[in-house]
Amino acid sequence: MIEFNCSFYLASTPTRSIGRAHTYRITKSELGIYGEVYTGNLIRSLGVHYGDYVNSTGAAIWRIHNLYSGPSVGRIQIHSEKHKSQAVTGNIGEAVVMPALGAAMGVVRIPFQRMKAHNLRCPDFRFYCDWVQLDRLWITSCSSMSNLPNDMPLEVKTHLGRDEGYPLDALEQLLKYWHECSSNGYASAVGFGVIARVDLDVNKNSGSNHHFIRYILFVPRTGFSLARFERGFKIIKSTDFKKKYRTEYKQKFIRWLGRYFI
Repeated sequence: MIEFNCSFYLASTPTRSIGRAHTYRITKSELGIYGEVYTGNLIRSLGVHYGDYVNSTGAAIWRIHNLYSGPSVGRIQIHSEKHKSQAVTGNIGEAVVMPALGAAMGVVRIPFQRMKAHNLRCPDFRFYCDWVQLDRLWITSCSSMSNLPNDMPLEVKTHLGRDEGYPLDALEQLLKYWHECSSNGYASAVGFGVIARVDLDVNKNSGSNHHFIRYILFVPRTGFSLARFERGFKIIKSTDFKKKYRTEYKQKFIRWLGRYFI
């Protein structure tokens, strides 16, 4: 069995998990089935890809069997190794993240839809919200709030190795979605969303079937301003800001998030 340790975080405290972790178990065959249901790209036999990419079967590095041994030319080198495609890695994360969340919530299958936009990087999923169940999972009282959205965007980021860095690119995709909602009469959805970090931890646990999913919930504080948040986001993700506050960037970023989200 493949195991995913699912933990839950609030946007304002992304380094401290909330509530109890949930272990989601899945077979490679089920991974292949879910690949057809949930992923945005058509990839055959996703369970076989899992064995090769995550190295649970001890697969060796793939080699290109070049039949000509001519010399390299300047910076042009002979290509002899086949590298793992992020597209396949991403599909493994996309296949498992929604069923794992549903299992943690006690739901057989969460009503969901894939999202895609031309010339705009948007989140991967949007799913139906049962706010009482979300409250139980994230230990919040959001269901008592008024004017809650009926659905929630979810962006998935998958890594072949444990990645503790905050997903700025994923947050930017949520921000694009919120901007579209604000401009098209869906103001109640602005500021709400989930980022899922899938870590296929093959570096420290080579050959292991135990991995990690971190779900980060975004719920806006009262008085949330999309325009103000967007201006601040541009500043805080800039190269100049990161250089200026290199040693304290993470702390400043987390404090900044706490102004806008619970």
